[in-house]
Amino acid sequence: MPDALAGVLSILFVAFFFGFSIFIHELGHMLAALWRGMHVDKFSIGFGHRILSKRWKGIDFIIGWLPLGGYVALPQMDAANEPQTEDGKVLPEAKPIDRIITALAGPLFNILFALVLGTIIYFVGKPVSPAAEGLLVQEVPKESVEFTKGLKAGDIIREVNDKPASSQQVTLMEYIMRDDVTLTVDRGDQTGLVIGPFTPKGNKDYEGLRLMSFDSESLYSAALGGIAPGSAAALAGLQEGDVIKAIDDEAINYFYQIGDIINADERKEFKFLVERQGVEKTFTITPQVKNNPKAGMVFREFPTVMSIVPEYPAALAGIEVGDEILSVNGYPVSDLADFKGVLSRHQKDSMKVAIRRGDKELDLDFVPNYAYKQLGVQPKFDILKINPVVQITRVVENTYDTVKALISPNSGVDMSMMSSFVGISSGMYKTVRQSGIVEGLSFVLMINVALAIFNLLPFPVLDGGHIVIALIEMISRKKVPAAILQPIYVVFMLLLMTFALYATFNDVRREVDTRELVHQKNHMLVEQVKIII
Repeated sequence: MPDALAGVLSILFVAFFFGFSIFIHELGHMLAALWRGMHVDKFSIGFGHRILSKRWKGIDFIIGWLPLGGYVALPQMDAANEPQTEDGKVLPEAKPIDRIITALAGPLFNILFALVLGTIIYFVGKPVSPAAEGLLVQEVPKESVEFTKGLKAGDIIREVNDKPASSQQVTLMEYIMRDDVTLTVDRGDQTGLVIGPFTPKGNKDYEGLRLMSFDSESLYSAALGGIAPGSAAALAGLQEGDVIKAIDDEAINYFYQIGDIINADERKEFKFLVERQGVEKTFTITPQVKNNPKAGMVFREFPTVMSIVPEYPAALAGIEVGDEILSVNGYPVSDLADFKGVLSRHQKDSMKVAIRRGDKELDLDFVPNYAYKQLGVQPKFDILKINPVVQITRVVENTYDTVKALISPNSGVDMSMMSSFVGISSGMYKTVRQSGIVEGLSFVLMINVALAIFNLLPFPVLDGGHIVIALIEMISRKKVPAAILQPIYVVFMLLLMTFALYATFNDVRREVDTRELVHQKNHMLVEQVKIII
């Protein structure tokens, strides 16, 4: 599918499902209110100026021009004011039980919608990465806390906080969500060595997120999953399910070794020993060379280099952290987009880059092209059939862990990481583009469960607040005075609006961040964590 079409379809996916998640919530409120004999003024799909409207059975049904959800006007739900219609007609006060049922219906409809999505995901099946045997530690910086605690290159991390280290994402989430981290590793003949507990350090390059300081590879089996059409693997006749046993007589135990071996030297042709359905076959394959216009520099504020990716062109040319980019081949570059444009137009050309390092100006030669050989395969994915109730339960557990981490002063999570509709929409878009429709539906499921939980919090102006006030009235058999409720409503509304603006500001700041992220492993992990949090 062309990238442009995929982008448009992803945007439509976000607009529909983000809006529908809010719409279904409000639909629950309206249907429950009508069932309990309460007055409904309006039901709107979308916000802003009305495009279409129809009055039916005393209710204004509206389609607004901004399709980001909807709302339902229920004057009898407002316990702080005398209920009346839009034209000023006084309404009888709704019974507490009616207000409780109406308030509960919104979150209930979100859960029901999540169950529908979970059922679809169950029958389609969810492709997931295979569970890795652990993480192979490749390099541990001497300044890292892991190094001081005894972690070494070559160690295999088997568990993190007593959980199997089945993927880098599992390990990263433990780093971020827990106060402390304990690693269980194998080292040569030694098994079960304990590293920690220790408190991970925040990574300033990634907004303070507590990332793993060491480089590692997930120990996936060498069984092949998808074979890219037209790739070297496809042209040679490799098939999904094949297991790579050896390359040029060098034994292969794990998937990551395939890329390491074919990129270890200048060889162009390799002999693969492959097991297919219990039978060994030999293939001679010439991997394709992929030219990637990545210089290996990371910027937060151009022109100062924030970090350098090892073995990329910038590192090989001698560019260092803190250098300022002045010009390319004598031509000044004004911003990051200008600099990236020059690099993309001259991927294979040697160029002179003028930099400022302290009080010195230097001219360095480098070719902004990272070339590597690729086979065109990926690890064999598993297709899981996860019970819809289990899917929802996992979201609830993750939400609980997030809230617990938020209130803990020692965790790696703080309020600045929470997302508004901007971050949620961006996360949904990236999920659909990068991982497909099924993962997109899983994201929508997560949003609906989270929306239900959030609205049930016992704070005024939220559904949970309405329920608490109605329960107080049921127990005391007295109406809570409006003089008490009104200032409380105003304070909590201001707090909610302030938090929404704060989260929106942080989301916008993250979206317009000028950093050029080239270390794809960390970049993808960070994006996944933002989605989860």
